[in-house]
Amino acid sequence: MSLRGWDSTISSVAREAGVSIATVSRVINHPDLVAAATRQRVLRIIQQQNFRISKEAQLTRRRHRPLRTAQIGFLVPDVPHRSAEAITEEMCKGIQKVLVPKGIDLMLHYYHYDADPLLSMPKMLRENSVDGILVRPPANRATLVEFCRNHKAVILGNTVADLDVPCVIVDDWAGMRLVMEYLHELGHRRVGFVGNTLTSVLNLRRLHSYRAFLEERRLPQQDAYVKIHDAWAVSPEEMQTAAREYLQEVLAQKEPVTAVTASSDGIAVALLMAAKELKVRVPEQLSVTGFGDQYYAAFTDPPLTTVHIDQRATGEIGAMQLLQIIEGATYTAQTLIRPSFVERRSCAVAESREG
Repeated sequence: MSLRGWDSTISSVAREAGVSIATVSRVINHPDLVAAATRQRVLRIIQQQNFRISKEAQLTRRRHRPLRTAQIGFLVPDVPHRSAEAITEEMCKGIQKVLVPKGIDLMLHYYHYDADPLLSMPKMLRENSVDGILVRPPANRATLVEFCRNHKAVILGNTVADLDVPCVIVDDWAGMRLVMEYLHELGHRRVGFVGNTLTSVLNLRRLHSYRAFLEERRLPQQDAYVKIHDAWAVSPEEMQTAAREYLQEVLAQKEPVTAVTASSDGIAVALLMAAKELKVRVPEQLSVTGFGDQYYAAFTDPPLTTVHIDQRATGEIGAMQLLQIIEGATYTAQTLIRPSFVERRSCAVAESREG
């Protein structure tokens, strides 16, 4: 059957069903996008009219669609932490929720998080065998730029500053604000901050939010209260050493901190372990908070108060945006995912309410 013959038949189905030709097309190609009652009515009329579409006609129409390959790439840095794998897994569930009903395949590719751009370039990008890509960003800005160059792309979960690529990211500023307000309500006036690389927008915003809150409330800001480990990925051993040294320094101050907020759950766990090693009781002597609500946060000793990020929603929204970009839409701004606060048992009322 020719394309012209297909259009003629689909028109008669549309007239009989009282719907548009586009609706009939969606029933045939993307039935999940059509309301159940309408879909059933159209399918009944298709059956009554003995309507058939040849494979030749279907392939002809597909060649006119924006999706050439019906494949989307997901590029993920191979970071040596189980928590990074858990985030990717949650994102994949959200992405698949969007792609599977549309018959689109997800092509997962791991690359070394700090590799040379040319060495990191996956075959799917070199051969242009995907319609677009979702990217969890690398430490190397140049690699991220090369991944996104000349490709439809959306960055998930983090990004680097001054990069004009659509991004779906947690509202880090709001998340840290939730933590600081909570600690303030508990009476904490000397609060420390521990994070890692500020080349990451994620870490930079969390630090800025922390500092802005202290400034608004006219609370003490001392350089000794803040520790930044300048690396994109930090091994547990390195972080454990850094956490112990940090606590030894800030607790030896004339006015020691009564609480420490970490830019990630991993750093917070290192602080909990360092506190136990130094015989500092949490939360009685020191309150500790994290960020991310990783799978292990509820099982630390004590269970970690933190900020929850809906990574599944991040993947789902990113996939929806990418498909819309492929169809011709434009996204320039970052899309922020609202975080939520999770209170557990790693914080307590400050021993003294000063200021």
